[in-house]
Amino acid sequence: MADKTKNIPTITRAKTSTIKHKGHAPLTRSRKKRKTTLVICIDRDNDYGEKAGIEGPIIGRKANIAAANKLALADAEDSDVNALFKAIQTYTELRKKDKVEIVTLTGDKRVGMESDHEITRQLDIVLEKYLVEEAILISDGAEDEYILPILRTKIKMIYPKKVIIKQSPRLESTYYMIYDFTKQVLSDPKASRFFLGIPAIALIIYACLGAAGGRLILGTVGLYLLIKGFHMENTVEKITKEFITSVRIRKSSFFMYLVGMVFLIIGAFNGYTQVTSIEEQNIAYTITRFIHISIIPFFFSALFFGWGNILGSKKNKLPQYITYLSLTFSIALITFTTTSYLLDPNTSYMDIIYSVIIGGVLLTISSIIENLEKKRRSRQTKKQPPQKP
Repeated sequence: MADKTKNIPTITRAKTSTIKHKGHAPLTRSRKKRKTTLVICIDRDNDYGEKAGIEGPIIGRKANIAAANKLALADAEDSDVNALFKAIQTYTELRKKDKVEIVTLTGDKRVGMESDHEITRQLDIVLEKYLVEEAILISDGAEDEYILPILRTKIKMIYPKKVIIKQSPRLESTYYMIYDFTKQVLSDPKASRFFLGIPAIALIIYACLGAAGGRLILGTVGLYLLIKGFHMENTVEKITKEFITSVRIRKSSFFMYLVGMVFLIIGAFNGYTQVTSIEEQNIAYTITRFIHISIIPFFFSALFFGWGNILGSKKNKLPQYITYLSLTFSIALITFTTTSYLLDPNTSYMDIIYSVIIGGVLLTISSIIENLEKKRRSRQTKKQPPQKP
């Protein structure tokens, strides 16, 4: 007779293992985890351990309420208390809709690598018990958010929520923003030159020149804002490169640029001295007077700048220079006659008309010369035989 017990299947119970953690009841780990949304509260500097004698992780609503009360009795001004009560409130709201659990992770008083390692270790303990795909992070300040990258390596979706005490709104966040900004400025050479070097130069100029230095600083700031506002960075960069190249290689071009710079300074200086000597503080009259005094030196400055560009160019730009010269002369002439009429209405306005006619004739002649030169170059290009490969 066959033994019937051989065909009866055996029933085995699921094996469980126990995780022992100091200061807490053993956590039972099952092979079948429950899918749960975590409400995580971070105490990176371990105030719960240092002040209340509680070790993390603190799991469950009752345990977290007890921990918050104990820390509040130990230090009522600690912002971690507010953060934990906010986490408990969030947990209570979510418990009506989803399967949710609350946990507080404590770090170490040595904030940094040690505290982050401890938080990671406690998070691993929690994740061995729960199947977590999303979590809500409750923090009491900007420092706790440094742990976000570590949490995101363990949990797919993290929703950070910051708690700020109403009695001091944004105080802690502002402190850490200023701290991070200062640290970046001191460590980054480019940022330190801009935020520390330039103000230092401005202070030195003001200390040496007084009120005149203040005007120079304001003028420099205005010029910088003008360049940035009208997106003239590329133009300024080209001019700077051309000037540096002329200094290193093309000495004749550098000389012309230098003469042009001298005329530019003379025009600005003459205009400034004439304007400051005027007793009448009419802004329109002051600007017109400055332009009238400075326009002739400015014309010669443009003349020498263009001349230096031609000397430094490998191509024949003489026809273009003639057009450039005609244009600058026409602008200077019309500007001079117009400002003369505005400053002295007794002057005949016919001077303005004559200057416009002269400028138009010069521009027409120079344009014809430039077009003829272009046609001549195109004919020469067509006559040249193609080069053999």
